[in-house]
Amino acid sequence: MSLSDRRNYRTQIHHQGEAVQYRGVRYHHHEVHALFEELIHKPWGVACWNPPVDVWENESVYIIEMDLPGVKADDVHVHIHDRALAIEGKRQVRQNADRNTARLHERCEGRFARTFEFDFSIEGQEIASEWRDGVLIVTVPKSKNR
Repeated sequence: MSLSDRRNYRTQIHHQGEAVQYRGVRYHHHEVHALFEELIHKPWGVACWNPPVDVWENESVYIIEMDLPGVKADDVHVHIHDRALAIEGKRQVRQNADRNTARLHERCEGRFARTFEFDFSIEGQEIASEWRDGVLIVTVPKSKNR
C-alpha cells in the first residue's frame, strides 16, 4: 500500500529578543518546569488537535475513519486534488467561563487538517462519505487503471 498520511503540522517559533537576566536558581527552575509542562501536556505545532484516523483496505476500496467528537458535520470539508484527499475542519468547544474559573481544560478546539496521498488519481464522483456517531467514514474506490 502506498497510501501516505501527511499531518498538516505548522511550526510556530517564538523568539524573545531580550537577554534573560539572572534571577536566581528558583526562577530558572520555575521556567524549566513550566516549559516541560507545556511540552508534555500540549500537542506539537499550532494545531491543538489532530483527530485519530484508521485506514482500512480491501481489494476494491480504502476506507478512512476519522473520530470527530463534538464536530458538526457542516464544519468538515473533504477536498480532492489529483492523488490527494484532504479532510479539514474545525471544532469549537463550548466555553463555560461566564462566572466560572477553569481548573482543568483538556478539550482542544480549533482547526485540523489531514491529507492522504494515494498512488493513483482519485475520481471525486466515486468517493462516498457518511457521518455515523461522531465518526466520518470516507470510502475511496481503488482505480481500475492502476
